[in-house]
Amino acid sequence: MATPKLPTWLRIYGFVLNRMSWPVVVLFVLILFSIPLFKAITAMSKLGYGSFYVELQAAAIDRGIAEIPKELKGLSSEQLHYFLVVGGETGNEIQYRPPLSHERQQRIIDELKARGLLEVVKILEPTDPDYPKSAGGAKAVLFKTTDKGRKAHSLIMDVLYEQIARAR
Repeated sequence: MATPKLPTWLRIYGFVLNRMSWPVVVLFVLILFSIPLFKAITAMSKLGYGSFYVELQAAAIDRGIAEIPKELKGLSSEQLHYFLVVGGETGNEIQYRPPLSHERQQRIIDELKARGLLEVVKILEPTDPDYPKSAGGAKAVLFKTTDKGRKAHSLIMDVLYEQIARAR
């Protein structure tokens, strides 16, 4: 017995439907789950590596100091730690004696100075009359935080406090 011959339009429709079924299913799933997918992608901007920088940028833009995160980007953890310790709101003529060699400390200060965050006021030698005994024979560097440095420090601390408060 011979199979009945289908009309041309039905064969074309069957061919297209056969070839297009998986893209239609994918499109349907994307439409169906578009809102949950969008929410997941949006939430990912708050997660993972760089989320702190993203929040820092947003807070800086809100404060009108959008250039500051660019100055902080690329600082090593050691440089950032040093800046956070010495670069506070009242960072005027500070002497900080970390457990670092003078040369290593000077490289950190030079980098922070190049970014406009700190300013060296004075370098004291052991023979100077104002030399602090706590410096232990090494050069003592007196520096202060610039206006830009104060803004950067305040920005970092505020974003940190917000993240800690949200983590509770």
